[in-house]
Amino acid sequence: MCVACDEIINNSEDDKDLLLFTLAMLGGLIENYVEEGYADPVMYKTLTNTIKIAKKLGITELADRFATLQMEAGEAIENILAKQGIDLPSEEWSGENNA
Repeated sequence: MCVACDEIINNSEDDKDLLLFTLAMLGGLIENYVEEGYADPVMYKTLTNTIKIAKKLGITELADRFATLQMEAGEAIENILAKQGIDLPSEEWSGENNA
């Protein structure tokens, strides 16, 4: 792990800072995959929850960034399914019919 990451984890006295750090790491990890054209339903659903958490914390800029990333992840999933010849409605893989 990076030195700056260790510093944040070990020296933060605010749980909100740790939560934001965790959300940022999670978002960054998913973003790296999406940039390479890959995403899966777990990533998509994870972004649904990160959006909810960011909104609950009142951090709309982060929630908006995750929402954009979620749209890009959805497109990547649709592209992967199309390339594999799989006809699966987004409601089935996104969990949106269960919301």
